[in-house]
Amino acid sequence: MHRPLRAFLLLLLLGLLNACGGGGGGSSSTGVVVTGTPIQGSNVLPVVVDAGLSTIANRLYASVTLCAPGSSSNCVTVDNMLVDTGSVGLRLISTTALSNLGLAPPNGFSSLENCVHFLDNSSAWGSVKVADVKLGNMVAPNVPLQLINDPSVTATSPCSGTAIQTNVSNNSHALNANGILGIGMYTEDCGSTCASGTNGTYYTCTSNSCTGTRVATSAQLQNPIPHFASDNNGLVVVLPSVSGAGAVSVSGSILFGIGTQSNNQLGNSTLLQTSLANSYNINTSVTAANPSNGANISGLGNMNGSFLDTGSNSLYFGTAVMSTTCSRSTGSFYCPPSGAPVTFSAVLSGSNGLPANVSYVASNSDDQFNGPNFALPQLTGNGSNSSFDWGLPFFFGRSVFIGIDGMSANTGVGNATVTGPYYAF
Repeated sequence: MHRPLRAFLLLLLLGLLNACGGGGGGSSSTGVVVTGTPIQGSNVLPVVVDAGLSTIANRLYASVTLCAPGSSSNCVTVDNMLVDTGSVGLRLISTTALSNLGLAPPNGFSSLENCVHFLDNSSAWGSVKVADVKLGNMVAPNVPLQLINDPSVTATSPCSGTAIQTNVSNNSHALNANGILGIGMYTEDCGSTCASGTNGTYYTCTSNSCTGTRVATSAQLQNPIPHFASDNNGLVVVLPSVSGAGAVSVSGSILFGIGTQSNNQLGNSTLLQTSLANSYNINTSVTAANPSNGANISGLGNMNGSFLDTGSNSLYFGTAVMSTTCSRSTGSFYCPPSGAPVTFSAVLSGSNGLPANVSYVASNSDDQFNGPNFALPQLTGNGSNSSFDWGLPFFFGRSVFIGIDGMSANTGVGNATVTGPYYAF
């Protein structure tokens, strides 16, 4: 079954519509700065929500260091990498510095190229190379990754749609980041589909032409976390609370491992189990809205295609829940009346049936975009009526655990363990 590359796909479709909004072009020198409590440990990766490269709201960034395999000195550090828990794979805009690392394709390939399609009809094309990946103090050796627009690939791209460009300031199809750090709840980007057949994802190329090819799961783009020597069964996203007015920047942490160190214990978190069989989704039921400004939750039913996703810059849900879309953002975000935000109650549940009661707030998105802030916890957008995309606003003020498929963690209750995939918070 093909892995769902959903998080940054939705982000590009909806988030980029406000590339010149989403913070309103406000100055990073004004506004509230929120700093999370420092967390000690060898398994900590600092992350930040700020203006980034292109002043888009609610984007979580980290720095990634790449090294030639086996080297501790032939390395390049890349900042402004979009952290995406809804996809898997490290994808970077190719640069001269990265090319100078002299990275090679996976074993068995003289060349290997990857094509990924985005929902806005754009696509990313580039070579697959193997590098040692360093995230904080953690090292994942020999990880296949994608170099987008690698100039060494001279054959015409077989990808359909508009190509991702490297000009982040002027091109609406640009990635607006230096790359994507996909660290979701599965181990590789495509799985058995690409291992058993060709599906327009992986290619081998000569100087003039490309041919679709099968790729073993070990040579596909990888989630770096399972390649760590320890703390490799999942991750925890820890972001501080942010007031409804938002903040110009927010700093937090990603902790690697679950139940492996004192800083990543599940404790009393509610566990929402999921599986590949249901495409790693959970269920959302919206139960109340107060006041009802633009909200209509009657007869909504269950949204069983739901997921938690740092790569989406808003809480995205369908017009069956909220009907007051904004004029400025071409209907992609919700705008209840100014000064009258709507507080929703919802129940999230996984295949294990445990309910998690949550609340969220939708305030006028145009008002939020007009301010100086880039961390907007009350930003909501127009999505699907069958799924709820719990994007980055969900993560503010929570420790969110993401267990990787097939990997076990100690629950902290006797000798009990839980096996991924699952969410917990």
